[in-house]
Amino acid sequence: MTAQGPVAREDGRCLLTRKEFALERLDSILGKEDTDICAGQPAMVRMRAIQVKGAKNEELMARQRKRITNLSDGLDQYKDACRTLKGEIRELKEKLEESARQLEQEREAKTTTEKELVSLLGQVETAKADAVTEFKTSQTFVDACAEYYGEGFEDCLKQVKSLYPHLDLSRVSMDDPVPSTPVGDTVVADDDTFSESGAHQKTDGIVHAQPAFEPSGTQKLPSSDPSGFEGFPAIQDPLQGDEAVSDAPVA
Repeated sequence: MTAQGPVAREDGRCLLTRKEFALERLDSILGKEDTDICAGQPAMVRMRAIQVKGAKNEELMARQRKRITNLSDGLDQYKDACRTLKGEIRELKEKLEESARQLEQEREAKTTTEKELVSLLGQVETAKADAVTEFKTSQTFVDACAEYYGEGFEDCLKQVKSLYPHLDLSRVSMDDPVPSTPVGDTVVADDDTFSESGAHQKTDGIVHAQPAFEPSGTQKLPSSDPSGFEGFPAIQDPLQGDEAVSDAPVA
């Protein structure tokens, strides 16, 4: 191909090498009607494609508008729920503050009640002590104690009389202000019977009888032989040793 024009070939055909020459040849081949039809067909196709694309975009926009509407409705519902929750939270805060105030008041009332209770307990203890003191100084308590200790004293006299029938207990009286024997001391009677039976101890005003000692008729005395004692080794008599040596024959 060259810029001078068509190049001749052996088969008689020529190639189009320049734009102007090619257009001239095409104009001689294609008429004006053919050119208009060819030029309008792509425009119709393109317009149809644009119309289809526009319809699709319209459908997409309609779906987006519907979605936006749904989202707007949901947003309104969320806003309403948020306002409701805020109102409930506000009410709960108010109730919480009221509960805190009531709790503080109850704590103060509890502290006051505890103080009053301590004071009342002190008064009760004081009243109890006063009542006990007053009762102990009353004639009723004195009479009751006299009757109780009188019965116990009589029982003790009966027991002593049963153990020692030869004793004269007529001089013993519960009204004796000074006890004849201090409490807790050991008493040894001067009577022969007491010397035979041994000493008796008196503790807390109660005399405990001791069993009389009865010697046995066959009392075994310890052996004078030191080797006879249990637990001691046998001891050899030195005199017996000398006698044994003297009796032995002299070599």
